[in-house]
Amino acid sequence: MLPLVTRVAGPREYGIFALVSAYTAFGSALATVGGNYIISHRFLGASEEEQRQVVSTVSLLALATVSIYGLLLFSLWRILPGTQYAPMLGVALAVLAMIIAQPWVGALDIVTIRGEAWTFAAVAIGQAIVTSAVLLFGLYRLRLGITAFFLSQLAGAVVALAGAFVTLRGLFEWRLDRQVLRELGSLGFISAIGNVAESTQTGVERTMLSLHSGVAQLGIYSNSQSYRTFASMPVGAIAKSVWPVTLSEAADPNSGFVRTKEAWDIAYIGLTAAGIFLATMGDLVIGMLTHGKFTAAYLFATYWMMFLLMQNSGKPQTAILFRLGGGRIYARLVVISAFVGMAALVALVPRFGLWGAAAAVAVQQLFLRASIQIGARPFRSTPFQDEWALFGILYIAAVYVVRLYFGGSPQTNAVILLLATAVLLFLARRPLFRPVRRMLFAANPVSG
Repeated sequence: MLPLVTRVAGPREYGIFALVSAYTAFGSALATVGGNYIISHRFLGASEEEQRQVVSTVSLLALATVSIYGLLLFSLWRILPGTQYAPMLGVALAVLAMIIAQPWVGALDIVTIRGEAWTFAAVAIGQAIVTSAVLLFGLYRLRLGITAFFLSQLAGAVVALAGAFVTLRGLFEWRLDRQVLRELGSLGFISAIGNVAESTQTGVERTMLSLHSGVAQLGIYSNSQSYRTFASMPVGAIAKSVWPVTLSEAADPNSGFVRTKEAWDIAYIGLTAAGIFLATMGDLVIGMLTHGKFTAAYLFATYWMMFLLMQNSGKPQTAILFRLGGGRIYARLVVISAFVGMAALVALVPRFGLWGAAAAVAVQQLFLRASIQIGARPFRSTPFQDEWALFGILYIAAVYVVRLYFGGSPQTNAVILLLATAVLLFLARRPLFRPVRRMLFAANPVSG
């Protein structure tokens, strides 16, 4: 899509879309009202009636919240900072997309708990195809400019709504359960604050960048984040497939999170491979994909692979908090870390611009990941399993330094990439082939 979209759209359009998306993401986060934790905590092992009570109450509250927020956002749009760049039609489409897509946010928790990877994949693929087609039609046929981005967002929301309908069939009723409401009131409030704090951080980040660096530079920054989003898709698929296993291992005091480590080691190695590719060939590839308009995004794209390694660390500890009643602790840590991140944004963005924003989110994640490790200790002990995440961060940085001092031409950079990949595959041969050996053994067990 990038060569086709960036042929007619540039950093300014990407910046405007990123700014509006930050405001609608805040509404989606606000609407969760802590439902993600309650579903993770109560759905497993519950009766069908209890499952309907939880899902119906969480879904109805979320839909009501996001609808009210959407009306307020549309009404107050012109007085919000940095919003003078966006057309009102685009804002209306974005608000409508936010409301329509909300049921899928709750359904996604159900899909994750059930381990229904195919449902997640079907919706993700459907959204990719539909949004791409609508975006190209809007840009080239209707010549809508920036509005085409919001129209494609609405089309993707319709696909998400269809996915929610399939997932929630038999689980959703038009009623509220008092017991679930009381749990949401006591636990959901602090969880909702955590979700809102994270999205608030994104909103502050993009608003400050639009004010201090301009929407075009924000477009470069958001374009670099699109590569992070792209890399997050396979990682997200792994996360959603493994999460039920991780929750089960968290509930077993004798488990060493072996299956969790096995899956996440592969994900970390994959992110490391993506990072060294961007570190060596990113400027060439991104320049070709975007007609030279976003070449500067390659450094940030490389950085985001390192960030993803850090962001996806500590999975056993996170599952322990979710499964063993540490939801309040987790929510508080998310809230505190978001405020740490926002404080870093205020301090760093006016002085360092885009790199100040990148550094601020790293500060926030470092604080959160360290806090989760500490917070999970009272519930049960776990082995340190993030060796490959830590190695990946250091390895990507080392490869970039080698390219910086010894690279230059595409041919030389390609040689550095091949050598770095070969070394990575050699070092990672055991975790990469361990699942294959286990599956072969399971298929052909040795008889006693």
